[in-house]
Amino acid sequence: MRYNWKILYAPVKWLGSLIFVILIPIAMYIPTCYDFINVSVIYMPFIGIVLFTDFCLLDKKSNAEEIVFLSNRKPVLSFIQRYLISIAILLVYVILANVVYRMLQQFQDEVMVEPISMLEYILIVVGGCLYIGAISMTISSILSNVYIGYAFSISFWLYWKYDLFWLLNGIEIK
Repeated sequence: MRYNWKILYAPVKWLGSLIFVILIPIAMYIPTCYDFINVSVIYMPFIGIVLFTDFCLLDKKSNAEEIVFLSNRKPVLSFIQRYLISIAILLVYVILANVVYRMLQQFQDEVMVEPISMLEYILIVVGGCLYIGAISMTISSILSNVYIGYAFSISFWLYWKYDLFWLLNGIEIK
């Protein structure tokens, strides 16, 4: 587990994701909790792309393929451990975005009790993040190129984002 944590450690990627997560509630106009969830569903999958795209290829990138092949460690176990670590980091980001949103509500004296729980919020947002992250991870693993995985998943995210925007605003595209 310590090896997988060490190989996943990427402070620049994590710091960039952290800044993006903090800026979502600050930069967007979010008067209600439902609006915050909609904005999170649209923009948080970018974090899934950043976190999940390259961790299947980390051994190849660090030239440790032969060492991993010769070790008695199961590759499925390493994959599951890396996936769980990335999910834990994603959960921290999702909860942090909610905390920043609630703090902004407190500062603006707009605190409202809404019928959606924190668990529902986490399930909704993390589902989209894992979906787009799995797409990017799969494409980059099949083609053995992280940049193609990033490009494909970001283009799919942009398509999905604008499709969700039109759907959430009730505008029908013809």
